[in-house]
Amino acid sequence: MPNSQKFKEFIAPDKVGVFISYNHADLTIANVLRQSLIALSSDLVPFIDHVGLKPGDEYEQQLAQSIAASQWFLMICSGPPRLEKDMGWCLYEAGQFRSKLPAEGSDELYRSRFVAIHDDERPSQFAKYQSVPISSKDIYGHTLDLKTERLEEEATILFESTPVYTFFETLIKQSRQEPLRDLTDPNVRSLIRTNTRALIRAFMQMQSEAKLPEIVFQPRISFRLPAAADPLPSRITPDTPVVGDGASLSQIFGITGLETTWGKIKACSRDEDGNDPLWVSEIEAAAEQVSLDHVPNQPDGLCLAKADEKFYAVLFSRYEPFRSGARICYIVFVPRRARHFDVRQRTSILLSALILSIRFRQRILPFIDELQNLPRKKKIDGLLDLERELLEIETESQEFGLRIPKHDDDEEPPLVREFREGENQAFVRQTIQSWQISRRALADAFKSTRVTDQNADRIQAGVDGADIAVKEIQKVQQANGKLIQLVTEELLLVEKVAAGEKVDALGGLTKKEGSS
Repeated sequence: MPNSQKFKEFIAPDKVGVFISYNHADLTIANVLRQSLIALSSDLVPFIDHVGLKPGDEYEQQLAQSIAASQWFLMICSGPPRLEKDMGWCLYEAGQFRSKLPAEGSDELYRSRFVAIHDDERPSQFAKYQSVPISSKDIYGHTLDLKTERLEEEATILFESTPVYTFFETLIKQSRQEPLRDLTDPNVRSLIRTNTRALIRAFMQMQSEAKLPEIVFQPRISFRLPAAADPLPSRITPDTPVVGDGASLSQIFGITGLETTWGKIKACSRDEDGNDPLWVSEIEAAAEQVSLDHVPNQPDGLCLAKADEKFYAVLFSRYEPFRSGARICYIVFVPRRARHFDVRQRTSILLSALILSIRFRQRILPFIDELQNLPRKKKIDGLLDLERELLEIETESQEFGLRIPKHDDDEEPPLVREFREGENQAFVRQTIQSWQISRRALADAFKSTRVTDQNADRIQAGVDGADIAVKEIQKVQQANGKLIQLVTEELLLVEKVAAGEKVDALGGLTKKEGSS
């Protein structure tokens, strides 16, 4: 028995079969189209899979039989092509319809009976076939009323000037030698207009629910994190591709384009001595946590943007998981409110220096004893903690507006310029220069613990690095105390001058102006 004979068990020979092909995301539209066809003529028998198929039916066989018995093939294509809306099965059904018609007479017949109903661009595969574009306006640009629940008869007349109305007329006229309905009858025309409006409205409602590209308010980058090899986490590597939203890569890192690698981002973020900022290692650690399905620790370190030289807080905002275990991770850069003092004011510079010197005493000097007392295997952890504290203080220094020169030929540090020429100024200058040398030595010690792979080598690198760190911090220990004293005295002196007291050349007080 031919396939079409089984379909004729539920469609009489004198009826017109219409096969509706759709993605199940468009089920609402498909149902409206089906109801419209039924309303237009009792001779039209639309087939839609969730109505035409019964439990226990052979799905593919029944679809093939339904397509073979249909005279029209209507494909619903709402919205632009997108990955989450696979039209592959619809194309398969279209191919079956395409293969049956030439055998019945003419390829031209297929072109006239295959109809793509769409509200975006016509699918490229169907460029030479009949098309019914859906729009909220008629062909003359007049806006259609799709919001009012029940329109007056006169208000529906615009719907006659739409491709949907024309298609319904064609369906009625060309399904048989004689039209299925009298198209001169006002009631029939009113019926067509009503169902035209229903179908357009269904498409427009689907558009209103369609997800548009997200709007990102802050600079953001994303990268794909491979699946973890349990129990080991997966990591970001220098070759990991990174995508930036909009101008994010240019704004934050000075990298043109929309794509780069993690290695290039790190290279653009390093300071003059080749040190990675704190946030970089924190994001790498957070990625490892995420790969193991842990909630990541948010970075404390700040990112200094290339474009505006402002600080941004770095957030590991979210990730999208895949069944494979891979993840798309998103990193957001949130502008940090400026904390720096007005460095044009002498008091501000001295106060900033005092705060940072006290921070150094409270958070760095204790590492002298800590690193000496740690077991050999814990030395590396101690060095990592020291590096983190140093980076935080250096970031804070930049936030305050005090940039310590990285090279000897840089301009005089702002703090040095605020001291009067003499022993105190020379001491401050020498202290800063000594710290520059010590800081480079510390950076080398930190790096040495990361370039070795063997466990024994890492332990020894940690021991050697800890010895270097203790030695370098001890060099500035005494100077730190004296620096705090000198800055405090200079700050008090500035405040007294501001209060109207006169100071002699040696910094001693004289009588106030106007006093006897």
